[in-house]
Amino acid sequence: MYAFEVWISSGSHVPGSVEIYLNGNKTIVGSVNAVNNGWPNYVKVPAGSAPMKAGSNVIEVFFPTGGLNFQAIEVTRTGDAEFPTEK
Repeated sequence: MYAFEVWISSGSHVPGSVEIYLNGNKTIVGSVNAVNNGWPNYVKVPAGSAPMKAGSNVIEVFFPTGGLNFQAIEVTRTGDAEFPTEK
């Protein structure tokens, strides 16, 4: 299992949001709404968790409403995930 965290900031009166998707799946791994803490003041915000298989994975980050600055995404392994085996 992996945890996703994003570094974001906003100075907007209507802060924006971030959505994270994994490997082309249309299910959101996580969604975060920014808080108006000032444009230069980045904060790390938890943005969901998901299992990932060994090898290449594609992480997609979308900004459906704008109104924020995005600095980085952190992905941290939090534990083992069990995947069904193919028969």
